[in-house]
Amino acid sequence: MGKRLRLGHQYKVTFRLEEEHLLPFPYATNCTDYDALWRQNNKKGPRSQQMCVYMCLKRSRKLCPGCEGEQMMHKDKHEFFPNPAERCKKCFYYRRKKICKRDCNTDCVRQKYDYTVEETPLEPTIGAIMIQVNIIDRDVTVISHVPRYGIWEMFSYIGGLIGCWLGISV
Repeated sequence: MGKRLRLGHQYKVTFRLEEEHLLPFPYATNCTDYDALWRQNNKKGPRSQQMCVYMCLKRSRKLCPGCEGEQMMHKDKHEFFPNPAERCKKCFYYRRKKICKRDCNTDCVRQKYDYTVEETPLEPTIGAIMIQVNIIDRDVTVISHVPRYGIWEMFSYIGGLIGCWLGISV
């Protein structure tokens, strides 16, 4: 995925950001709008699926004190326990990660960074690497999905079906 940088070359990296907004429950995307939940909960709680999993694991960690399954963010140096013991491998905490990933739905906003790298050689005597970073457009391309039926469309659709049923039955 990455590109190895070589001495005596210039690299021009161009970025472009694209966002896709999926529809939350009850649609088949099975995603959660973490940003809306965060605002609704007075700006408390996770703002992404990754943060949701982290907070779930942090709560689970209390079940196995002294066991760390992976690097985690710690606010206090006394919370860190390096080199988990063998007993920790059978701890509930390690199995909890799968449960946390299952409980934390994917985010309804997907961000995609597209980039291109152009490599050109510099003068052979220059023993440096030059990197130029460009952003194509500062506007973010947003792909938004809209519900197939809104409240009124659904009401009129059901009403039409009931009207047909009544017309046929009479």
